[in-house]
Amino acid sequence: TGYRGRDVIMELLEPTGEFWRLLEEDVSEQTLVNACPKNFKTLKDDGFQRIMEGVTGLAEIDRVVMG
Repeated sequence: TGYRGRDVIMELLEPTGEFWRLLEEDVSEQTLVNACPKNFKTLKDDGFQRIMEGVTGLAEIDRVVMG
């Protein structure tokens, strides 16, 4: 019961003016990805970081993020 022992993986995108402008246009997903700030981490990136830290395992990240 409860959340003891659980950890959070997350992504946070703080869009720039350029990113908002691209959202209003008919651009490809790859163009939007390229417009993300260089320090942007996806859920998958954060999950793999948690694996490297020994916090969780690949099966859990695969289940939660990829599945």
